Amino acid sequence: MKILLALSRNYFRQLVDTINNIKPFPKILVVSNDEEVEALCKHFGFEFRRVSEVQSIEELHEYDMAILALEEDAENIAVLRAIKDFGIPIIIALQHNKNNRDMFVSEGAHYIVDVDEYLYANLSAMLLPDTWISITPISLIPRVKVAFYRVLRRALLGISYDDIRELLSKLGLNIYAEFFNRFGNRSAGRVLATGDYIVISGFEEDVNRAVKELEKLFRKFEEIQASRVSQQIKTREYG
Repeated sequence: MKILLALSRNYFRQLVDTINNIKPFPKILVVSNDEEVEALCKHFGFEFRRVSEVQSIEELHEYDMAILALEEDAENIAVLRAIKDFGIPIIIALQHNKNNRDMFVSEGAHYIVDVDEYLYANLSAMLLPDTWISITPISLIPRVKVAFYRVLRRALLGISYDDIRELLSKLGLNIYAEFFNRFGNRSAGRVLATGDYIVISGFEEDVNRAVKELEKLFRKFEEIQASRVSQQIKTREYG
């Protein structure tokens, strides 16, 4: 996994402390104009670049996630503009002023987290594979929710995107489902692969039900796989 972090010193330690718990450890690229952040990157062994260099970093199209937590909304929005053509599948921006939300959306932020919601509390789970993570990016009634899932171990189950679409269509929910491969390209009509992302958005109640039903689908395939493995072992033993 490759993660771009645009950080000020106020957010560096919390995010890095959380990322240090991720296994396997992701590749980290930090961009900032803060000299203290540059010194911390040298200490931790992270690659460091200036914010002004972001647009020229060609390998960003290979990155899985970007987290923007600079000191001002204007700085985060400037980075958004610089990276939005690289196709990073998950871009999370920290918002200091709720009045700037529309600008974040227009510049390509997938998830907007208000500074008061403390992104750090959810970050470790957000980066873990085979885990559903939910975000409520805006305060609306009814509440809007986004859930995303990064595939790792369950790529072995043979579940196709068509299986997922068929299940969701039968539920009749007011949701929108998207599928991305690890390179940020939308995927269709194939089997889930390691590093793929499932993103479901809609009203909170509908998203919760969709996640619950998809978990049932995953567990059903896991039970089938476990039964097959068990049968193969018995065949070898008693053959």
